[in-house]
Amino acid sequence: MHAAVPRGRPGSEEDDKGRQAGLHGRPGGQTEEAANRGEQRQVYKITKLIGGKYRMATDMPIVDKQGRLVTTEAGQEARWAEHFSEVLSRPPPTIEAEVQDPDIDLDVSTAPPEQEEIMAAIRSLKNGKARG
Repeated sequence: MHAAVPRGRPGSEEDDKGRQAGLHGRPGGQTEEAANRGEQRQVYKITKLIGGKYRMATDMPIVDKQGRLVTTEAGQEARWAEHFSEVLSRPPPTIEAEVQDPDIDLDVSTAPPEQEEIMAAIRSLKNGKARG
């Protein structure tokens, strides 16, 4: 894979050609342009946005129901509380779920592990290190 060669700088003739070609309308085109300009942070941001794993900044402005900006910290906390009370306050389900008893009872020991089990688990670790 070849490294992106910086081509048109912002405001240059080549950059204007890319804008006219409609590359700014597509996230893929925006990614390509950012890579050509050497803006790796923008490439990463667009890639995360396309992949659905992008989180917006937490310092975004908070507005009330009338659309006015809430500036005080206490007001913002009150707006969050109001929002989540609306979202999470739902009526109980009208139909109760039917949970069936299991067909087979599993034999699960709730006793503390024996020393032999602990030693076998430690031996199974690679270089004595925990997984993860």
